[in-house]
Amino acid sequence: MIYNFFIVIIFNIIFLLFYSKIAKLINIYDKGDNLRKFQKNPVPPLGGLIIISNISLFFFINYIFQFNQD
Repeated sequence: MIYNFFIVIIFNIIFLLFYSKIAKLINIYDKGDNLRKFQKNPVPPLGGLIIISNISLFFFINYIFQFNQD
């Protein structure tokens, strides 16, 4: 179980290092409209992708390691 946690942490570090490159590759940005959003520069909305990928990766790795132990 602890190995799964370390694998997810390593995945997070890699993802955070290439965060801006992934946003440029996908070309998805949230631009301010001065009504509800007041940011000056475009912001990549990839936070949900990080959360979903962490949860799914953790459960996938946990399933693989449990399957190999039986």
